[in-house]
Amino acid sequence: MNKIFVKVLLLAFAFGCSRMQDSPQSIFDGKTLKGWEGSPGIWKIEDGAITAEILEGEKLAKNEFIYWENEVKDFELTLDFKITKGTNSGIQIRSEKKDFNNIIGYQCDLDAGDEWLGVLYDEHDRGKIAERGGLTKILVNGKRTTFSYQENMELLNRKLVPNDWNQYHIKAIGNRIEIRINGDLYNIIEDYEKDKHDLSGALAFQLHSGSGPAKVQFKNIFIKELEPKPEKNIMANNDVAPRVKDNPLFSNLVKNPDHTDATENAYVQPGFEMTTVLKEPDVRQPIAFTFDGKGRLWVAEAFAYPQKQPEGQGKDRLVIWEDKDNDGSFETSKVFADDLNLISGFEVGYGGVYASTAPEFIFIPDADGDDVPDGEPKVLLDGWNI
Repeated sequence: MNKIFVKVLLLAFAFGCSRMQDSPQSIFDGKTLKGWEGSPGIWKIEDGAITAEILEGEKLAKNEFIYWENEVKDFELTLDFKITKGTNSGIQIRSEKKDFNNIIGYQCDLDAGDEWLGVLYDEHDRGKIAERGGLTKILVNGKRTTFSYQENMELLNRKLVPNDWNQYHIKAIGNRIEIRINGDLYNIIEDYEKDKHDLSGALAFQLHSGSGPAKVQFKNIFIKELEPKPEKNIMANNDVAPRVKDNPLFSNLVKNPDHTDATENAYVQPGFEMTTVLKEPDVRQPIAFTFDGKGRLWVAEAFAYPQKQPEGQGKDRLVIWEDKDNDGSFETSKVFADDLNLISGFEVGYGGVYASTAPEFIFIPDADGDDVPDGEPKVLLDGWNI
């Protein structure tokens, strides 16, 4: 049972999604390689698309990359692609350009759907870092956790049209990257690994080394720059409790602004503050609480939990706490009911208090709202347990 009640004060609110610029920008004219740079003889224009291929019977010894002239930071990219079965390709984002055969950084992978389509690969040294069909979170220390939402690749690829045009959609905001194919979500990645994650860099297309025939094409390429999102303050110091630091759901928490007492070592979402409003010994054995329409805090104190007491010897109670002087602490209290038996939850409203006191669900009437029960509790349900 929780022994400390806290109040969360909102200091600053920011929308989760960054405001986009007015409209996407076309970065390929469909006729020339203007604005793009790659190995001559490898990249060409065919069918109004940026095209690279390995002819049947031939072999490509090294990976080949074609670079867009500008770097990308926070952005949204959409394009149409066409790829032959057996071909491996990819879209490099936020990468470090080396030459036409080498690059370092994120690759949003691309094949005909067999193995790599929608995977996030890292050309640093981490290899495949995010499998498709899941949310992958990588902590500062490199620990990865994946929450799978679709393990059936056949179902994930249901909109994929073989040997024809499909759409690739990448959205990168801060440490988060989302990959969609034909409108369906394939991958979500949040990468905070120290000295490994990238927030800006080159945009490029790849033709993977190997034997022909292999062919990949890109057209209708549009990019929309997004307002930069500040990098999250992800915890890395060793004095943070492992249950917080190593849990991917909590990894973006920051230390609570300077406070003493119960919230001194608390961690909160950026922009939030936690303060103590009520604690032991003022409140004892709290098991549930709620706020009423007057802003008062109702607390259920379960002195006998988890043992049911003999009939008529209930020890639990409901206490109403109020911050009358508006200093942020609930200092004034009154007891609403003090003979309850095995209370585990309750709610205030509709002319009284509804409470679970297994094996009964009861209603304590207070129609006039004077904080004094109008009579004995009424049993609404009986015969259930917790």
